[in-house]
Amino acid sequence: MKKIFLTEFTSDGKNYAGPTILADNFADAEKEAKNYDVTVVGCLETIVVPDKEVTSFYEDEEWNRVLH
Repeated sequence: MKKIFLTEFTSDGKNYAGPTILADNFADAEKEAKNYDVTVVGCLETIVVPDKEVTSFYEDEEWNRVLH
């Protein structure tokens, strides 16, 4: 199973969040990071999404999707 690796990059002396990388392990993530000129800073272990916030957003009667 692929893991999600977090990256960062530096511009004008400041660090910024970079793209996420999907890879099997840290070594593969670092190889891919070189292609984007970013640094791997960690691996995302858990994603927490509160059920109430997600479902209430989509069940809100006033929510209206507009496509342009």
